[in-house]
Amino acid sequence: MKMKLHVDFLKTCLEEDIIPKELNIDLLSTTGKDDEIFQNKWKDTLRHCSKMLAECLVEHYERQLAP
Repeated sequence: MKMKLHVDFLKTCLEEDIIPKELNIDLLSTTGKDDEIFQNKWKDTLRHCSKMLAECLVEHYERQLAP
């Protein structure tokens, strides 16, 4: 039951475009500190990776829950 609730939570987060705190990748780049375009792309890439991790977990848990 706990796993089912976790899957439901992750699905809701994905639907609402929310990254759970535990899956939020926060990695600072030491390159391009003064380059706003680079920094924005860096942050967008990390956000995309975080979403992919959430999707991966949902798929994994759904396979575990399948009869």
